[in-house]
Amino acid sequence: MTVRAGREFLAIPGPTTMPDEVLQAMHRPSLDIYSREMIELSDGLHADLSKLFATKNRSYIHIANGHGAWEAAISNVLSRGDKVLVLESGRFAVGWGNAAGLMGAEVEVLKGDWRRAVRPEEVEARLPEGNVQKLNVAHVGPPPPDRARDFHLLTSRREERSEFLSERLRLS
Repeated sequence: MTVRAGREFLAIPGPTTMPDEVLQAMHRPSLDIYSREMIELSDGLHADLSKLFATKNRSYIHIANGHGAWEAAISNVLSRGDKVLVLESGRFAVGWGNAAGLMGAEVEVLKGDWRRAVRPEEVEARLPEGNVQKLNVAHVGPPPPDRARDFHLLTSRREERSEFLSERLRLS
């Protein structure tokens, strides 16, 4: 007897239903990586990425899972010894902090609660100490209704906060 659990879900970070068009597309044969079609596709993607990111330089495609994307992002933004304040708001925030630490950054975690959004007043209280060079916040999905106002305050005062943070970084 075969037991089925129903339709399969993609769980990254899901779960989410896989549309039939996606499932059907996965059954097509893959392109020969040395074919003219693949080379043209890659060249087009590189050109489009450069336009998307508004650069005249060559863009690169980094083939990796999510952790590889973390490494690529961190290596382009941080240097060994940079002081990073990680705002703990869940598994992704902690993961970013761990990855940055493994790549040589000095990571400080501002403890939080995984059941609520980051509290802007806690961040603001920590920043004047002046020894933070980078700030890492991972936010996935909308904030809970009781924290939506705080999230709006954090984002609506972005320019003011950016100037404040830039000034703090220049002084350190």
